[in-house]
Parts: sequence; structure tokens; C-alpha cells
Amino acid sequence: MFADFDTVYEYTSEDDTATHYVGRIEARDGRKKQFFPVTFGVSKGRRGWFRKAPDIPRPLYGLNRLPTMPDAVVIVCEGEKAADAAQAIFFDHACLSWFGGAGQVDNADFGPLVGRKVIIWPDNDTAGRKVADRIAKRLPQAYILRVDDLGDGDDAADVAPDDPKAWLADRLLPAAMRLDGEWWLTRQLQKPEPLLGEVITDTTRSLLGGASGIGKTHLAMAMAGGMATGLGFAHWRAPHRVRVLYIDGEMPRDLVQERLADLKRRLGGASLTNLVVLCREDFPDMEPLNSEAGQQFLLEMVEQHHIRAVFFDNRMALLSGSMREEEPWTDTLPLIRELTRRRVAQIWIDHAGHDAARIYGTKTKEWHLDAVAILTKVERPGSEIAFMLDFTKARRRRPDNRGDFEAVTLVLENDQWRVEGAQRVQIGARLSPMARQFHRALLDALAVSARSGQTTRSAWYAECTRTGLAETVCERDTSAVKRSKSASFRKYMSQLKAAGLVGINGETVYDLRKDLG
Repeated sequence: MFADFDTVYEYTSEDDTATHYVGRIEARDGRKKQFFPVTFGVSKGRRGWFRKAPDIPRPLYGLNRLPTMPDAVVIVCEGEKAADAAQAIFFDHACLSWFGGAGQVDNADFGPLVGRKVIIWPDNDTAGRKVADRIAKRLPQAYILRVDDLGDGDDAADVAPDDPKAWLADRLLPAAMRLDGEWWLTRQLQKPEPLLGEVITDTTRSLLGGASGIGKTHLAMAMAGGMATGLGFAHWRAPHRVRVLYIDGEMPRDLVQERLADLKRRLGGASLTNLVVLCREDFPDMEPLNSEAGQQFLLEMVEQHHIRAVFFDNRMALLSGSMREEEPWTDTLPLIRELTRRRVAQIWIDHAGHDAARIYGTKTKEWHLDAVAILTKVERPGSEIAFMLDFTKARRRRPDNRGDFEAVTLVLENDQWRVEGAQRVQIGARLSPMARQFHRALLDALAVSARSGQTTRSAWYAECTRTGLAETVCERDTSAVKRSKSASFRKYMSQLKAAGLVGINGETVYDLRKDLG
């Protein structure tokens, strides 16, 4: 029987007596991984081991670790493999799990952990977070490990921290944890990734508002198209192409098609394959986005299409209830927070009220947003659309990116957009001498590239090693040594990317601006 499994996990009581086993068969040949419990008992008058689950409540995996480590902190993982992986990393902790994954957590016996110091390590997915919350209700003394910076679905088997103790401490917030300013300055936090200048990054929550007919949809589609094609829009640069979801809640299908044809023409015929467009008319049964069903539908679409940014056009058409009140927006906050956790940018389109300088409804909805911009009509005889775009709120505005958030006038005339009043950002002036050297190495790599305006990270790094800016990485180097040797390259590559000089898409490097002045 046990020979059928790839791995067999032994469950024991605290005194190390076997209670049952779980056999694991890895995913292969199009089949998902499978788990089979094997329990000793009587079946059809015969005593022996049978493929059946033990009685409820079911003992935890790794119980025999508790008596040998009476004062150790317990780490509860989702799955036997994750528990064993965590035990190998955090050998001074007792790492346990339960049988059956998320769907069976309520059948597990957490009694032996009452009164113990416990850390709950969820898988980095929606089911994992829900399970962690359920366990925490049964073990209120427990802390939940922060895993939002890991890969989707990752668990203990997917991490290899260089300093396990520091790694673990940085993900917990017990009362005794340092929260002073010096600790904050040492935290290794993931920086937002610019998607359209710094007006839209992968954590952006923004709101664009204006009167009906002023051109909000034209603007939003132009921004979405600039990100999806990597061509940028107006004075905002797109470092690389990203997948964008545009949800229109008002226009009929034929008008959506017409607007997309206009967009493609203005982009010079660039492909719109990275722009996913959802027309509400095609999804008449779609629930409002301030409902649990509507939010689940949206999140599944984001995951299915690998979306990096979502445009919601518009708030009134996609939510239910009175937009004067706070409740519809409050009910939408779980979706807003979840998109940010997944590092998906969100741009909400909304109508102005009777006062064209204010967005309709209460001001409180702006409290949860990073940026708010108002469109105000201006006169430009002969133009199709003309308005001033003024940012009334911009949390990410700094001296070095102020040009991205300056008030500008956008005009659609002769089927082309133009921007008036945009500050010319002097990128070269804020680059360090070393960053300039790494950029010159990139230009040398571009000069010998077979594809105009493009090269690879490998070719760029090779040029950096040739000129003495970086160390040669060898095959025999350990991962830690490779990271150390390439640290300067990664540092200045990030700086040049943030400055809008280069775009990165996997291994490919795009030259966005060569002239540093």
C-alpha cells in the first residue's frame, strides 16, 4: 500500500505512538497532487491498515515534537511538507500541521497548543489567509506570519532565508517588537514599481473625476493603452508593457469597439493584446463590486489574465446603492485592499457633483486613496477634447517626481493627444556619477545589439564586468556569492529604471531615453 505513494508522513501521539499515516502522490500527467490517509482499524471483519481518515477530532502532524521542546514556540503550517520544511529552517521551534489542508482545519484537534506560544504560517493565497484566521480564533494567543511579499501560494518549502531568526522576527508584530524609527529605516521593503511614470505604480489607488462628457473615458483608455503597449501616454513613460484590465460599466459593446479602434489608431497601430476589456453589457449577471460575489469575480479575472492594473469606469456604474452615502464605498474596501496586497494598480473613474471641482459623494472615499485628480474643461477651439488635469492629492509626490503630478492641460486634436504645461524632468541631473557609468555600459551593450533599442540583462552585465563595474559571476558560485557580486548592478539597474531611462521585461532591457544632457 505505502509503495504507491511518493512520500509518507507519520502522525503520532505526543508519546510518539503512530496514530495514522498520510500518503502523498505528487502532481503528474495532468493530475493534481493527491493525499490519502491510512489508518489502523477494522473493516469487514479484518484488522489492519486501511485508506480512511482517522476519527474527528484528528491529531496534528508533529505532535511528538512538543514534549521534546516544551518551551519552544510552535509554528503551525498548512501541510506536512511545509511543516517539515519549516522544521529544517527553524530547528529551535516545534513545527506542526494538520491533515487535509484548508478544507479540514475545523476537524483538527488544536487542544495540545492551548497555552503555548504559537505562530500561524499561512500559505500566501486567499484560502491560506482564511484558514489562518480560523485557527487564530481557536488559539487567540497566536501570531500570524506576514507572507504577502512571498510568491503566490508559497509556503515554508519555498523560502530559504539567510538569517532565519531575523526573517521570522520581521514578519511578526508582538508587543515587544521594535517599532522605533531606526528599526523602520532598516526594514527591507519592496518599492512600488512604476507602470506609467509614477502616477501609476503597482500599488497605486487613484481616483479620476470630472463632469459627464468631459473626456474621462478617453483619458482612462489612453492611459491604459499606453501601459499595455509600453508606449506611455502624454508626458508619462511606461517602462515596459503590462497586462491591463479595463472595466466599462456604461457603454454599449459597439461604442466600446469604436473607442478601442480610436485608441489603436492613435497608438500607431500598436497591438492591444495586453489590454483586456470587460464590457458590462457582455456580463449582464455580473454582481456589483461592493458585493462579495462581484469582488470574487473580479479577483478571479485578475488572476486568470495576469493583470497588473485595473481601470474601473466608473464607480457609479459598477457599485450598487446610493453614491451619496459612504456604505457602497466602504463595502468595496476589501477589494481595494486585496488588489493592493496583490500589487495590482487600481484607477477608479468617477463623476463630479454639482460643483465640477469636486467628485460626487462624500470626501471620505478619498481617505483610502494615494492620488486624486480632477478634470476641468478648458476652451481650445477646434479640439475634440480639452481639459486641465489637476492632482488634488498625491501621496507619492516627491521633489524628484513632481513633474508627474503637476497640473497639465490635455488636448485631443486632429486625432492626437498633446500635453501642455508638463515640466521637462531633468533626469540626468539627479543621477549619481556611478549610475551614469552603468548607463554608459548599457549604451555600449545596445550599440552591438541585433535589435535596435533593446538588449539583455546578460549582455549589459557582461559590459559592466568588462569595464570593471561588476564582478564576473561563475557557475560554481553559491547563490549568496552571486547575489553579492551582482548587488551593485541590481542597485543601479533599479535606479535607472526608476529614473525612466530603462524598461525591464524579464531578461529584455529597453532603452527609453539616451540623452542625459
